[in-house]
Amino acid sequence: NQFDQATPYFKDIVKNYPKSKYAEYSANLLLDAFNLKKDYDGLSKAGEELLTIPSIANSKAGLEIKTVLEKASFKKGQDLELQKDFAGSAAQYESFGRKNLTSPLATTAFFNAGINYERSGQTSKSIVAHQSVLRSQDPKAGPLKLKSRRLLAKLYQDSGQLEEAAQLFEASAKESEGDPLVSALYYNAAILYEATGQTNKALSSYESYYKKSSGQEKAE
Repeated sequence: NQFDQATPYFKDIVKNYPKSKYAEYSANLLLDAFNLKKDYDGLSKAGEELLTIPSIANSKAGLEIKTVLEKASFKKGQDLELQKDFAGSAAQYESFGRKNLTSPLATTAFFNAGINYERSGQTSKSIVAHQSVLRSQDPKAGPLKLKSRRLLAKLYQDSGQLEEAAQLFEASAKESEGDPLVSALYYNAAILYEATGQTNKALSSYESYYKKSSGQEKAE
């Protein structure tokens, strides 16, 4: 591979002539070499090393390197998922989210981590990941929060945390007006409230369930 042969030269230019116009060009080519090989660990290491050079870190290339590192880290999670390594993918996505909390991809990373932790049988870690989705401050996170809230309710239920599950099923129902599943969400909440001895909340959820069920039947 020609990139493999050229890599030492790119590194030499960046190291010995960091302020030259060729340094930024060589830095980008160096990262491209790792990216094309899908060597994300090598790319991350090379990128971090480049960012220790002030003239690179404070340049336009520095910003580009940070963007490349961010996207590569997320892409590694995707590739592991395609390889059916759900545990590895989940860990990668979660790591990405923790390290890049202000990234527009952070909420998606936590959501994907939650999905893949569940796929790999790690319920407790899946719960933590979905909780991170719900804490997101991203104004565009609404749809993922809705999905995570429902998934989290089921995870709580399966792990025996019935009160928490009931609360989330009820909350999901209240934010899902017009959704065909709203009556089922209220029903789940009612069953779980009843199971935990919270009679008033159970009756309220049953009442909402019957109202929504009747409304859906009339609409049909």
